[in-house]
Amino acid sequence: MSIEKDPEKLYDDQADNWSRQKPSSLSDFTARPAVFTMCGEVKGLDLLDLGCGEGYCTRELASRGTKTAMGIDLSAEMVRLAQA
Repeated sequence: MSIEKDPEKLYDDQADNWSRQKPSSLSDFTARPAVFTMCGEVKGLDLLDLGCGEGYCTRELASRGTKTAMGIDLSAEMVRLAQA
């Protein structure tokens, strides 16, 4: 059995499994709240989310009043989901 080693293809192939509009994964309830706290006040700031995946964190921070929010990811399928 061959293991795929191309990160872009791995994420493209799994993108639909990551799509969510509300917290659903373990890290959404454990790690992400701490990350959002560390981000501090974002109102009026420009946001760049590197490795945004399907955009969950980008959307959450944008909802807190960022001036602009941009997510970048190597997976075209993840970006497609984020834009949807």
